[in-house]
Amino acid sequence: MSYAQMATAEVIDEPVSNTRDENLAATRVIWYPGDDIPPHEKHEMSNVKGFGGRYMPQLRTLPKNSKGMIYRCKFTALTTRMRPEALAMIPPDVRDYWDKSYEQTTVVDGQAVKQTITGFMGSDLLAAKEGRFVSRRSSHIAYRKRFPGHDVRMAIQRSMPNGVGGVVEIEALVGSTEQERQAVQNFFFPEWAEIEIGLASLPDTSDELEAHIKRRLSSLKTKTERGYVYNDGLSVEYAKKLESIGADMLKACEEYKRTGVQVIEKDENAFKSASKVDEAYTHSPISEHLLPQLKYRRKSELITDSSSAVDRLADIMLKKEAGGDAVKLKELEIAERQLFLEEVKLGIRNPDGSMKTPNAATPDVPSTSPVIADDEETEIQSRLCGQPKANNEPCKRVLKPGEMSCFQHPIE
Repeated sequence: MSYAQMATAEVIDEPVSNTRDENLAATRVIWYPGDDIPPHEKHEMSNVKGFGGRYMPQLRTLPKNSKGMIYRCKFTALTTRMRPEALAMIPPDVRDYWDKSYEQTTVVDGQAVKQTITGFMGSDLLAAKEGRFVSRRSSHIAYRKRFPGHDVRMAIQRSMPNGVGGVVEIEALVGSTEQERQAVQNFFFPEWAEIEIGLASLPDTSDELEAHIKRRLSSLKTKTERGYVYNDGLSVEYAKKLESIGADMLKACEEYKRTGVQVIEKDENAFKSASKVDEAYTHSPISEHLLPQLKYRRKSELITDSSSAVDRLADIMLKKEAGGDAVKLKELEIAERQLFLEEVKLGIRNPDGSMKTPNAATPDVPSTSPVIADDEETEIQSRLCGQPKANNEPCKRVLKPGEMSCFQHPIE
């Protein structure tokens, strides 16, 4: 990469966000409604990933011992970090704007200690050529501050081109303090302290989480004869702030469901393609992990699973034939509507009620082997060539009328 290209690449340090705030150093808060960490990763890094959420090690978040973790349903603040870069990759005319070292505070034996970070320790190559093994500190690394205003755009992007989305920036909490974020956390999740230590749990599915958020928002107002009014002791400004936060949370839930279904369907298509060519392929851990959260069922399960909607409908019809009453007829009607909506959602039926036309299947090619009836078997066998082949087995080619042998085994 040329220096001119590197200078162009530095545009990433421009202010980027979905807010209008120009202060890059201001705290930015992100929120994620889902959990895309498979169980085996939670087991391997239980002290970091055990709670669930999204792991983005390129970010720096505030919770201790959780670098890059965006915990599920937790209002997570981005903080300033130092971005290292090799001097050889920095254009000479901008190297003076990069720091050669920086200080950070770490905990040593329970005490906060400031450390100066300057490059990293490595082997001295010149000394190694002389047969001596000496460690030296590198001097070809430079550092530059990367503020939350820079990282917020990377945080809210999907984890991969076809990955799971759902991370949103909470615009109402730009520049907020830890106390303000904790107050909002406790409003939407009153049992958050118990949830963090495992005495309570978050809603299991995305739909249940959406319903929970809407219930919390509805608690802000009380219905009166003149309409809805905010509850006493709650300022209008703060109530509207909570409503704005809730709207961002619901937006995150919707994006998480939409992109999660896309990941599952892509995985299912890959599974079908591999099956057609007899390749070994299993469903990815992330798609299996998303199924219960989104209450989604694969199309193949809808058709083949014994507990599918079709079987449930058949059970209701059998009960009706056995002597159903008005209640059972109503149950049948509801089941039919549920089946119709599920088939439309899974792409089996069109919204107008017609079934979708499947891809044209390969027509059955009729067999070239003659169908031999029992009473004709002896006659047809007598019309076979019967001459020995190279492996000493008799030739089984059918002879035409008047032929004594086939063209490959002429009788001399």
